[in-house]
Amino acid sequence: MRNKKFIGILFLVFTIIVWGITFLATKSLLVDFQPMEIMLFRFGLSFIGMFLLYPKIFKWQGWKVELLCLLASIAGITAYQSLENVAILYANGSFVAIIISTASFFTAIFSRIILKNKGIKINYYIGFVISLVGIILISLNGTEKLNIKPLGVFLSIICAILWGLYSVLVDLVNSHKLNLVQTTRRIMLDAFILIIPIFFITGGKFELSRFAKIENVVWIVFLGILASAICFYTWNYCVSALGTVTTSYGVLVQPIVTIVVGVIWFEEKFTWVSGVGVALILIGLYIALFIKKKIKEINESELGVANSD
Repeated sequence: MRNKKFIGILFLVFTIIVWGITFLATKSLLVDFQPMEIMLFRFGLSFIGMFLLYPKIFKWQGWKVELLCLLASIAGITAYQSLENVAILYANGSFVAIIISTASFFTAIFSRIILKNKGIKINYYIGFVISLVGIILISLNGTEKLNIKPLGVFLSIICAILWGLYSVLVDLVNSHKLNLVQTTRRIMLDAFILIIPIFFITGGKFELSRFAKIENVVWIVFLGILASAICFYTWNYCVSALGTVTTSYGVLVQPIVTIVVGVIWFEEKFTWVSGVGVALILIGLYIALFIKKKIKEINESELGVANSD
């Protein structure tokens, strides 16, 4: 069990780093592709990649499991990715990122309601608020005008709710003790099928000439294989190994990755405001995930000393 948690932590770090870089890929691809075109190629490739990785057919598991996979594909991929792209059109990208980072809070709420998780204590919410302040400092650092429209705010909140719901749905799927690669692949397949009609409705095209640019090929492969096929598997593994709420809290660390990538890739300046934001995120993360454990260890230690006396 301890080894599984250690692997889960490594997977979580890996996933957050990769997902922190995906905005570079999307920004580059949007020059030649529409948002839904990127989604179709990305998740189509991810399904193929996962099938090649584990070609064993996912047998019918009953209506309950199939419905959970379908709902997870809608919440975490089809609806989430689509609405996030639209939200950025109506609100500053930094503001959208701030709102979506509250997904871990909604995860905690869904976990409490659906999974009956009573282990969420006050330290989690205190840590979350502190980390959220850090994210606000990072996201708004240097932003002179937000240019926010109500629709952008509304869609961003829906995205945060959807990701929180996705994490809980994955937990429910994992409770059936099925092969994790197969269930993740099924979620990808369901999402890909749902994306197809949206692709045509929005005027998507299969102009393969755009793949003559090696940069487009590299970014599509990055999004489809690394950021989707592999990272959705590692995320789902983390949910199984670390728990729904703990895993979702990793999303709050993503702005740190964004800063590092921005400094290296775009040669952006790392200001003291960003530094304070990073520090607050790490402090909040520590309070939310480790304070309760430390208190428990201290109490148990004191109890042991008292018993020995």
